[in-house]
Order: sequence, then structure tokens, then C-alpha cells
Amino acid sequence: MRAFQTWITATLALLLASCGNNKIDVSAIPQFRYYVESKFTSQIENTLVIEGSGVEQLSFKLSGRGFTADIPLDTEVPVKTRTKLQYVEVGDYVVNIQFFKSDGTPLLQDAVKWSFSLESPDNPIIGFASHATNDSRVVLLVSESRDPLTNEIWIEGDLSIEESPKGSWRTIPEFSKVPIHLTEDDGMKTIRVKLRNDFKNETDLKTIQIRKKSTAPTNCRVEVRGTGSQNRYFEVMVYAENDGPVFYRVFGDVSDPNVFHEFVNTGTRVPIKMTSGAGVKNLTVQIRDEAENYCLRQDIKVTSDPNYIGEGIRIKDDKAWSDSNQVTVLPWVDGFADDQVEMYVHGDILDDDNTFQWIAYKPELDVTLQPADGTRWVRVQYRINGAVTSFRYTSVYLKPYVLIQIGTDTPYKIVASEINQLSHLTLTGCAEPYNQVAFAASYKCAPNAPAATVVYTMKDGSSVTKATNFPP
Repeated sequence: MRAFQTWITATLALLLASCGNNKIDVSAIPQFRYYVESKFTSQIENTLVIEGSGVEQLSFKLSGRGFTADIPLDTEVPVKTRTKLQYVEVGDYVVNIQFFKSDGTPLLQDAVKWSFSLESPDNPIIGFASHATNDSRVVLLVSESRDPLTNEIWIEGDLSIEESPKGSWRTIPEFSKVPIHLTEDDGMKTIRVKLRNDFKNETDLKTIQIRKKSTAPTNCRVEVRGTGSQNRYFEVMVYAENDGPVFYRVFGDVSDPNVFHEFVNTGTRVPIKMTSGAGVKNLTVQIRDEAENYCLRQDIKVTSDPNYIGEGIRIKDDKAWSDSNQVTVLPWVDGFADDQVEMYVHGDILDDDNTFQWIAYKPELDVTLQPADGTRWVRVQYRINGAVTSFRYTSVYLKPYVLIQIGTDTPYKIVASEINQLSHLTLTGCAEPYNQVAFAASYKCAPNAPAATVVYTMKDGSSVTKATNFPP
């Protein structure tokens, strides 16, 4: 290794002679150079090399301590192109060299240095940036805390053909990142490495592994707990099937760092802390494996609202009224498929096997309303994973009617039904005009038709018509 060398060229018109301040003209001396073959070595001998045209015209003298040479030291002799230097002690060495012209005139003097060491580098701190990869081209990371004279790495193992699988020495690049090309097939890849310093002393071989995986997880999905939250906290559940660990992250309108987190069991609950403030929050869930094979990216909208309710009950088809006391109610709960949910349904209904007791959650339930006409309330309470909620309720109006009452100041009063979700009503059969009027306790009526007829119009635009004949 020619780690150190000195050039003497014809462009150096004047050099300072070693014996004094006389300036000597060397413009006619041909170019030549001198160096030791190894500036750093683990061998007990080195070689001083002098080469170039015209060196045979020169003589030289070597001096120094701690080494011997195959020429007499401190003696002027004709230039020898290769001079062996031998030593036994570990350490740094300096050979002083003087050159003379053929007439004995001093030409120049210099010192050439080298170091001898038998110490091996520290065992390598080497690894991959991750445990797995989906690409056969990866990067080895070598610790930058190693000795500055340790700059070579030996690599062998599951490498592509052009990478010399049986092993080769390479110079460690800047930033201590060594690109390598693995074999293309999927599976665990084994690489063996060692380091070598400038003295050619080596570390022990170290074995490292990385998994090559090009297939993404399967059956990846996200289960969402409802569509909203009363506060900043929300939950989803992530699913994936994979040979090895999988990772999720949630980013968007979240306050926590959107880093990937590992999960192992399919069906893992993921807590989310959303950004502050009410409104619609836009979240994105991603799932990948350790080799960065992505299998899912799903956008979710969540409403953050202090008034949001995560469970309730409603009448099927959102019916505001019924002529039958048999109705179907639809309980609902924000939750996950594996939640343990019970419900207690009661209210203005008759007691049966599914009411007035705790039963397993059912998304649909038939109930019998108490027979009295008017607004009937159905109430429910839930027990979710052991925690009891507040009461939730819904109403339906049973058997809307039109009643005729004999009045004192007019022949009749018309009493209508105060149906929940009523927008307005139209009363005909009276001399008085009642077209799209608001509900009132009663309406004065001078008959001008055989029957009093009321058309009830609901807030959703639907309507129902009821009529009663006037007395003869």
C-alpha cells in the first residue's frame, strides 16, 4: 500500500540543502520519488522504495532508531531502489533519508514515517436499519465510533453473484453506510462481516441476519367504533394476517406522533387522541409489515361533539306514528364486534321475554305498546363490557285520531293528535279555514261537511290522514 510518498520534480528549481543555507540548483535532476510501501503495517518488515529516471546518478544515506536495513545505516551508498527495513517493537518509526549528487554534493534531506501494530480493531458494531426488507438492495450500517484507522469491511453470505458471495474486502464509504445486494428470493438472509484496519489486522467474523419479504399482509381492515365522540378520544380496531409482526399508524387530525406501532393479535384496539376543538376530524389508518409492505390505507371521518351520544334506540323505518301497538325498535351501540353488550328495554310497553330484564344485545326487537292512544315511549339502558350507560329513549305515536267535542260557544271543538315529528296539519270540514297550521290544543269548528278530516304532515314530508264524522 503506497500510503505515503514524496515526489521530487524538475519544477523545484531550488532546494535547501541539509547541510546549511546554500541553495542548490536541481533543475537538471530528473523526476523521482521515494516512499515506504506501508505507512501502517502488521508485518515486521517494510520496504523503502526509490524510483524514477536518473536515480542511479544519486547516492543516499539512511539513519534512524529501532530498525535495521539491508544496507549500512548512517553510511552514504549508491541509491538502492528497494531497501528492506526490519523491526520487532510495536510503535511508530522514522527513517531519515539524505540524497547526494554524484559529486557528493548534498541534494535534500527528508524523513519517512510508518507505524507497526499487532492490535486488532474492536469487534464490529454492524447491523441493518431494520429487521426485514422488501428490496434485495439494502444498506449495512457500520458504527462511526470505530477507530479512524479501521476503514475496510469483509462481507460474505447470501449475496447476489456480482457481490462475490464467498467474500471480498471493501472500503467503508463516507457516512459508514455500505450498500449490498442480497439474493432475490424471499427468506432469512445471513451475512458475515469483519473489519480490517490500516495495519491489516482483522476482527472476528460477525454474523447478522435480515429477512427478505416481498408479500404484504392479508385480510387487513379497520373496525371503527361509531362515527363520533363526545371528546378528543376515539378507538378503532385493526386487523391483519401476516407471517411476522405488523404495524399500524394513525395520522391526520391527531395530537400524538403518527409513528408506526407494532401489533401482533389480529383485532387490536387502537386508542386515538384527536386534535382539540369540535368538528369533523379526518384520520388515516395505515397497516404494514416489518418489511414495509403496505396492505391498507383507510380514511376515516370522526365527529368530535360534546353532545354526541354513542348509543340509543329508534323505531324501525323512523316511524313517527303507528296504528298497531306492535312495533319494531332498533337498538344501537357504538362498539366493536367483540364487545360484551347487554340491554334493558322498558317503557310504555308490555312486559315479555325481551323486556324489563337484562338480555344480550339485539339489533332489532319487536315490542308491544301499551294500548292507550297517544305518545308511547320506549326506553333502553346498556351494559357495555360491564359499564352501565345512561337511559336512552325514543317515541312513537299510537293511533293518531281526530276527536269532536261539543263546545259552548260554537257547535264543536276539534281535538287533533300531537304526533311527535309533526310539522303542521290541515283541518277540513269546518267553515273556519285551517290550512297548514301549527298544532293547537283544539280548533273551533262550524261543520260544513259530513266529517272533520285532518291531514298530518311530518317533518320528513310524509303525511297521514284521519277523519271523524260529525254527529247527525
